[in-house]
Amino acid sequence: RIVASGADLVFVSAPLRAAFQALVGAAVPGRVQPMGVDVRDVTGADRETARQRLGLRGPALLFLGRLIATKGGDLAVAVARALPGITLLVAGTGPEVDRLARVAADLGDRVRLLGWADALLRRDLLAAADVLLVPSRLRPDGLGEGLPVAALEAIAVGLPVVATRCGGLVDLPRYGTHVTVSDPQPTALVAAVTAAIARGRPREADRSCQAAALDWAAVLPRLLGDRGPG
Repeated sequence: RIVASGADLVFVSAPLRAAFQALVGAAVPGRVQPMGVDVRDVTGADRETARQRLGLRGPALLFLGRLIATKGGDLAVAVARALPGITLLVAGTGPEVDRLARVAADLGDRVRLLGWADALLRRDLLAAADVLLVPSRLRPDGLGEGLPVAALEAIAVGLPVVATRCGGLVDLPRYGTHVTVSDPQPTALVAAVTAAIARGRPREADRSCQAAALDWAAVLPRLLGDRGPG
């Protein structure tokens, strides 16, 4: 509490700031500023070329993140199961990988566990997918997500995002018009994904404007505040 009272605290979401204040038992100062995105690293892939490389023919749903229980990979599989003809691309590693493989075994190639995604694969996935699904759930201690960089990257490249109403994810709609925050039940997520696929990607002009606002070039001055680059 003593350190917090004199520090320039920056939180990636308002719920995390509130949780920290509850932890220290005081309304300590603090700013909310989500992480930035290296826009140049995630843009530039041709959508059709990326889809060909990944062998995609129909709609594709992307899950991009660490495979732990709170990230909700099992919810992503449930959504894919309810949408015949859709392919779920799961990029990430973690302790849940074996359980997800068992849960999705009957879906065959409709659920692809790709493992860790390097920069080139990540860029292809963001270009080729139709929706990024962020189906996170609260931890046992009641804390939720901050604001995942994967969601910000998706917004920057114009990939529609469907996220659960959890932690900092509730703030996502302010960062893009093609963002849906849904209740964390499979039926609600299925409806949100279906609507997002039907709506398609935002106009290039809207995407470019949003990407510029999310790039580290714009975020870093806000993050540093009055401290400057020194």
